[in-house]
Amino acid sequence: MFGDYDAFDHSPTRATTRISVRCGGDTSKIRLRIELSTGSSQTFTARTQMSGSNALTYNIYADHALTQVAGDGSGGTTALFPEGSETDPEMRADLYGAITPGQAVPPGSYFDTVYVTLIF
Repeated sequence: MFGDYDAFDHSPTRATTRISVRCGGDTSKIRLRIELSTGSSQTFTARTQMSGSNALTYNIYADHALTQVAGDGSGGTTALFPEGSETDPEMRADLYGAITPGQAVPPGSYFDTVYVTLIF
């Protein structure tokens, strides 16, 4: 979830989240693939959050540097492959969100729905 967006800020508005998958036993033998959908924009290039008919462009990345768009592995996107271990039953993948700076949008609550698919 993003905090307040300031259209006059020249830096992206950022957010971080983590996907955690807990399995019983040794997770080092599990090959987990995590894929994200495009959301309402129907494109990985520029996801959009909507408030009525107003759109706010953002994206979700697999890296803190915001260079690898998180997706399903198609079109230059990156699927996530968290590593497990013999002693930790939880696999984790961090995601980094960024709202494109300089967008003149009216105040409001903006939202999008992105589906997360786990493939074992």
